[in-house]
Amino acid sequence: MTQSKSTIIIRITLVSLYALLVMKLVTFVMPNDGIEYNSPIPKQVFVFFYFLLFNLNTEGSLFFDRYLNKKLPWFFFPKKRIVVQFVFIILWAFISIGIPFIAWYFINKQSLIYPRAPVIIFIGSVVFLVVFIGISMTINFFKQWNGSLLDAEYYKQEKLKADYRVLQNQV
Repeated sequence: MTQSKSTIIIRITLVSLYALLVMKLVTFVMPNDGIEYNSPIPKQVFVFFYFLLFNLNTEGSLFFDRYLNKKLPWFFFPKKRIVVQFVFIILWAFISIGIPFIAWYFINKQSLIYPRAPVIIFIGSVVFLVVFIGISMTINFFKQWNGSLLDAEYYKQEKLKADYRVLQNQV
């Protein structure tokens, strides 16, 4: 299933805007006691990688959602699918966002700007992913449900045709 380039660009733009919102939330919530960004890495490079990690996180979760559509369809395994998908979202957020920020902390011997900033960014990304992937999962569920209803109706019609042919042959 291919997606149009405009859909991908819109999704990446929305995810980047959300990442910017989380970054602004961190600077708004934390006290500003003269603490500034202080790192050997330029701030623009950090922001680029921050947006890249957020988008990697989202794209990885969407990829896994598409994979689960094939391996654990909603129609047959709804409870197992929800559990597996939710666990993956948390693990993937930790791998794609948590680990880089932990590595940043140990490499630079400091947090981003504030000591609690990585935690807030991680929680913000998990909340976003749960909502974003939840919407995607809901859309996929209803598409598969609609498809299964259409298949059931098709097979009913085929059965009726076959029964009619049997009756014609009997006459």
